[in-house]
Amino acid sequence: MRIHCRTVAAPLLIALVAACAATAPPQPQRTYDHIAEPSRLYAAAAGVLEGAGYSIAKREPARREVQTSWKESDGDPKGAVRWRERRMYTGWVETESLQDRYNVFLELRVQERPPAGADWTDKPVVPGKDAEYNRLLQALDAAVRQIGGVRY
Repeated sequence: MRIHCRTVAAPLLIALVAACAATAPPQPQRTYDHIAEPSRLYAAAAGVLEGAGYSIAKREPARREVQTSWKESDGDPKGAVRWRERRMYTGWVETESLQDRYNVFLELRVQERPPAGADWTDKPVVPGKDAEYNRLLQALDAAVRQIGGVRY
């Protein structure tokens, strides 16, 4: 019995380790250069989200991370029923291997529900094709230019 378990467990363990190693890290949405203080980039990102009507639910300046609270609106109509939609963003800044470049990551989470009070369900969304998401990235580009940075 022991030999059989090892025979089955070893390939499963190898497959699991290979799958974890094959998972690519997330790609940054933007990389900026020539920013004197990374705290200014963090503040610019938070300001862009607040300017879009999101309230900041979590700030972690030491980790350069910010998360918004949910923002609700009318979503796409589905038949005769108007669905509700809510959005939340999480953004963070990482220093690239070259100390003067900073990678900005911005994740979008969207949920929807019918107005009858059902539970919220995740709504698949492609951030690069989402109009609001792209407007936020353009606003961040403009904010970075104002603090003297450039998009790399």
